[in-house]
Amino acid sequence: MYESFEDFNPEDIVKADKKILDRFTLGFGALAGFSAFTALLRCYVILLFDYEDQYIYEVDSFNVTKPIYNQNLPYYSYIFWDHQKNRWNFACAVLFQCYPVFFYGMIVTGFDSLYVGIISKISCQIKILNEAFKTVRPRCLRRLGLPITSSGDVLREVDWVNRELNKELTRNTRSLQIVLSICEKMEEIFTYAVLVQVMVSLLVFCSCLYLISTMPITDKRVIVESIFMLAIEMQLYMYCYFGNHVTTRSDEISLALFEGDWLSTDAAFKRSMLITMTRVQKPITLTIGGFSPLTLATFVTIGRASYSFFAVIKNANI
Repeated sequence: MYESFEDFNPEDIVKADKKILDRFTLGFGALAGFSAFTALLRCYVILLFDYEDQYIYEVDSFNVTKPIYNQNLPYYSYIFWDHQKNRWNFACAVLFQCYPVFFYGMIVTGFDSLYVGIISKISCQIKILNEAFKTVRPRCLRRLGLPITSSGDVLREVDWVNRELNKELTRNTRSLQIVLSICEKMEEIFTYAVLVQVMVSLLVFCSCLYLISTMPITDKRVIVESIFMLAIEMQLYMYCYFGNHVTTRSDEISLALFEGDWLSTDAAFKRSMLITMTRVQKPITLTIGGFSPLTLATFVTIGRASYSFFAVIKNANI
């Protein structure tokens, strides 16, 4: 919607934000998929190299000794064939369990990337608006074919220049109102879903820490649990990272208006500018159930709370 001017290029801002979002999405998708892959890999490594140690022998009712493959499956679920009959049946059971878990991770990645993608676009538009507010006057002068000079060199703009300046400021303000309304709608739709996600992430993080603390460092399950824990933390970090961008960039709107070249403008322009600055005195924030803002400080607080709960559980168990 806005012309480029010097360092202000809306297209570059959109591309830079999209690149960051793509990296987060690919990283989270890789962790989510790798959580299932490591569980499968751990079982298959034992199948290939240590499978003989997993056999036990039982005597049935006919006094016949039967070998039973006694390795644990990666997940608790019903298997409709005898997966302990031999290691090949067990290998099929492992694949049967890990295959849907992998696709479940991809579905979670898709939904979470949708939410943080919308937040990313909101923060991107706010950044573009900040630069647009700063460059209202020079962009209007260039559009009118006038030389771009500082407002300090002009006592008062002529009426037809003021009309163009007010028109451009009104357009920017309307764009800001659209962004604010989208944020309100996002808050209505997602705030309680994010609250549930945060609570689940807290419990899962505590559980993973507890499980890892009970395992020897050489246990192959440590890697599986660690990757799953990292995926959960990455999921929550994505929410807080992009939510923090919305808050910090919206906090810069007033400063962006003030840094604009407005000294030679008329009273209507200055009045509109003050009204907009007053409106954005309170930064735009997406919240977790209306209780806490979705920021990096909140992410650190949740991490501390998770570790505190883990320490309580660990001490109680001891």
